[in-house]
Amino acid sequence: MAKLAPSEAPQMIGLDWGTSSLRAFLIGSVGGVLAERNGSDGIMAVGPDTGDLKGDLSRLAHAAIGDWLSDHGHLPILACGMIGSTQGVAEAGYLDLPTDLCALGRHLTSVELTISELHIVPGLQKTSTEATAPDVIRGEETQLLGLLDAEQTDATTVILPGTHTKWVKCQDQRVTDFSTSMSGEMFGLLSTSSILSRLAEPTDAFRLRLSSIDFGIERLCVPWRLRDVSNGPLLRFRGTSSPGRAGIR
Repeated sequence: MAKLAPSEAPQMIGLDWGTSSLRAFLIGSVGGVLAERNGSDGIMAVGPDTGDLKGDLSRLAHAAIGDWLSDHGHLPILACGMIGSTQGVAEAGYLDLPTDLCALGRHLTSVELTISELHIVPGLQKTSTEATAPDVIRGEETQLLGLLDAEQTDATTVILPGTHTKWVKCQDQRVTDFSTSMSGEMFGLLSTSSILSRLAEPTDAFRLRLSSIDFGIERLCVPWRLRDVSNGPLLRFRGTSSPGRAGIR
């Protein structure tokens, strides 16, 4: 790794450690990302029959960030995502709605790995009512903290596309409500694992949507970009003229 200037000296490591992926970020003194890595070593990379879950996850963490710790010495490691679930290295629990995201740092769960101590961010949960089902967020709360402006006072709805898309209502830096859509997972299953996948093939509109989502993320305008391209079919079935209309809504 190239030597960093003093003003860019790393201050911490952030891990977005989910079910199927592990993303690592080397973070500087003003919050800038100095380096990042994306890998497929999510918590599912460790088999359910392991006799040493903590040791196996420690080895995955060492493979991802071990050289950063060797190069820069001891750095705090902050993690979010499914690593803090009951299937992860330690259960980090949940904070109830409404939640001030600035309070997340006061509720970290710390666990000792072989490489260093890991501090895990809690998720968010809402309890069931007569009108709504219970729901949880784990990992997206950290993304929201980075996205929301502390000086913004207007109510905001944030859409976080993914396998389980989240629609989150916010006021200032507080999360007041959210809901989960399984649209991403359903689209993935239908287009790759169902009997329909043998007939389906991506359309130009599908490829356009992927590029538009990337553009929207870069411009922090995800909801608008999704809406702009939502009129085109994502799949077309071979041998028919009928498009499929599955996708993120």
